Amino acid sequence: MATMEQRVDLGGGRKARRRVVTNRIAEAVALVAAALAIFVLAIVVFSVAQRGASELSWGFLTKPLPLFGTLLPRHLEIILEINRRLLDGVRLRHPGDDQRLRFDAVGRQP
Repeated sequence: MATMEQRVDLGGGRKARRRVVTNRIAEAVALVAAALAIFVLAIVVFSVAQRGASELSWGFLTKPLPLFGTLLPRHLEIILEINRRLLDGVRLRHPGDDQRLRFDAVGRQP
C-alpha cells in the first residue's frame, strides 16, 4: 500500500500576507488611538486639578444631615454606621475621655 502525502501550504499566499499586514496596521492604529486617549485624559485631569479644584463647591459636605439623608439615604446610613463604629472604638480605647468625642466623623457635636 502506497502512502500518499498531501501537501498543505500553510504559508498562504498574497492574501494571507495582505491580511497579516492589514492586521498589524490596525493594531498600530488602535495603539496610537489608546495612547492619544490616555494623553487627553491626563490633560483633562491635570487641568481640573490645577484650575478647578479651588472652584469646587464643598458646600455639599456642610449641608444639614436631613437634606443629605433625603438626597442619598443609603450613603448617610453607611456614613453614620462608620461613625458609630469609630466612636465606639474611641470609647473603648479612651474610657471617660469626652474631649476625644467632642466632634465625631460627621462633624456633629454629640
